[in-house]
Amino acid sequence: MDILGPTATGKGAKVLSVKRAVRPATDLPGAVGAAATPRPLTPQRIVPAFARSALGNRTWRSLAAQQSNRAVYLCYWDLCECGYELSKGFLQHTRNWGMECLSSGTSWVAERVWHRVDLTDPDKNDQAVFSDKVARADVVHLCEYHNFPYLSMACVDKRMVIHHHGVQYRDNPLQYEKQEVEAGYLRLVSTPDLLIHGTSPYRETLKWLPSPIDLRELDRNFPRWGGTPEEEDRPVRVLHGYTVKGNKGTATFEAIVEREQECGLNIEYGPVNHVQKRIAMWLLSQADLYFATFLCGPGMATVEAMAFGIPVLVGCSADELAAQKECYGDPLPFVYVTPDTCGKVLRQLVNEPAMREEYGRRGREAVERLHAVPAVVKRLKGYYEETEPCRFLVQA
Repeated sequence: MDILGPTATGKGAKVLSVKRAVRPATDLPGAVGAAATPRPLTPQRIVPAFARSALGNRTWRSLAAQQSNRAVYLCYWDLCECGYELSKGFLQHTRNWGMECLSSGTSWVAERVWHRVDLTDPDKNDQAVFSDKVARADVVHLCEYHNFPYLSMACVDKRMVIHHHGVQYRDNPLQYEKQEVEAGYLRLVSTPDLLIHGTSPYRETLKWLPSPIDLRELDRNFPRWGGTPEEEDRPVRVLHGYTVKGNKGTATFEAIVEREQECGLNIEYGPVNHVQKRIAMWLLSQADLYFATFLCGPGMATVEAMAFGIPVLVGCSADELAAQKECYGDPLPFVYVTPDTCGKVLRQLVNEPAMREEYGRRGREAVERLHAVPAVVKRLKGYYEETEPCRFLVQA
């Protein structure tokens, strides 16, 4: 087999073979003359000196120190981002806890296709690794489901956590609540509106865990650009992100925006749908206002908008509003709206920049206080430490 193309030695140059193209021993580090043999690479030659210095010893903790308590966060693909933030946060902000995020199911399909792995059972090749990690964990943190196939390695000497994230629990809160409470699971919800679902006394066992957000990464990767004098009269940019219009009242909000534009309100509306996360975040960072929902209170996009200092319009039921105030405090860090009041509030925010600035500041402060990774890790670590080993496992 030949290397494609001639050498660069002028007319009539010959094509080199693979054997002749191999670099001779004299070109290797440490060789002296044709007879010299290369020294094998050793860790001492590869690892930089600073990694063995006092600075390195202070920076890196030993594996044993990181994992005196182990948690494993089990999720399907759409919740792995939250798990990765928590895992990173536990490593950075705790001394005696370690966490691993294990994502399963459709998140691995693209990689399996690349490696030509059998796709008939997407969990088949994960079970050996995941079962071992579950077996060694002190806390098993389940997201939404009780049907992870490698839970057979969990047992009653472990602290079990069930973390409800929205649609599944909101649609059927009664399915497992009795078993979860009787088994001694720690029961978490990702948004305050979920605290009102379910029946008493099981509902009272739910605890809110704010969704984590790394503010340093957010501020570094998505800076907010200041306006130029030429942009002083530009329309106010209003953004709204959705996956399914029916889930957030998108059609109703778009009708309100169209009506206000026809009445002369100087706004520019931009829907964000089915785009990559990084593109969505960049668009969000440049918005002036963000509409979240009319239906169930703030979600992760709301938190990200508040982190940018953007006023957010949020709607929910009266019962859910009480839960929001209990978690976030009163006054709320976002603007509460209904379909009837949204047009009036939108006009106020567009015409009063000071009002937008106030709600933007209030939202950013709430994210720093409740959603920043160190705050969420501290809260979750406290929850873990208060939880007793479960009495039995809840099976799907």
